[in-house]
Parts: sequence; C-alpha cells; structure tokens
Amino acid sequence: MHSKLLEHRLVARRVPKPIVERYESEVAEVEYAGIPQGSPLPPLLYVFYNADLVERSIDGQGGSIGFVDDFNAWVVGADEDETIAAIQNTVLPHVKQWARQSRATFTDSHTRRRDLRIRGVDPAHRH
Repeated sequence: MHSKLLEHRLVARRVPKPIVERYESEVAEVEYAGIPQGSPLPPLLYVFYNADLVERSIDGQGGSIGFVDDFNAWVVGADEDETIAAIQNTVLPHVKQWARQSRATFTDSHTRRRDLRIRGVDPAHRH
C-alpha cells in the first residue's frame, strides 16, 4: 500500500498525526509477501485497508459489511428498477472511488447481484 495512503488512513482512524509522521521506512523487495496462516495481522490490516469501503450506515435503505476479503452491499427499492438505480447511484460510485484510492481490483467472476423479494407482496403495491 502506498505510504501516503496508509498515513491518511491511520490519521483518519484517529492515530495522532505526530505518531504517524514519526516513523519512516524504506521500500524493500520481499521474497514472500504473504501473511502466515494464523497470523494476528490480517484483521488489523483489514481494518486499515478496507474500512473506508465498508463504512456505510446500515438502515432500512441498505448497508454494507465486509469480512476477510469479501465485501457485501445491499440496497432496498420498491421494485427492480429502483433497486438497480440505488446500486448505480450509491454503491458503485463509492466502490469505484475506494478502488481508485486503494489501487484495488475486483474479480468479475466473484461479483454477484442477488434479488430478494418478500413472498406474497406485489412490488407494485409495496408501501
């Protein structure tokens, strides 16, 4: 992760800027860049790296959650058109901005849309 991005995220998480600015390191090649199984680091790295993606209030109109390398967002609409519009106008711009800032990519084959409806309720007559 880019050091300025990490610095921004640490400060955004209320780590005092004088502490963040006190430390500096050089970029070095790493033979194996993975994290060992069972390491306590992944949850901490997840918070710093993905928190901006999943920070969205959960309410009657939608929300988002994340776990490990999964991100799930949902919206509520009166019908399919309204729901798709909500995804396109709220979720996708937020996700695209986060991806640009974090230099992350999404795998199309792992991206899904699922429609859930209340049984016996005609979407045209939903209040």
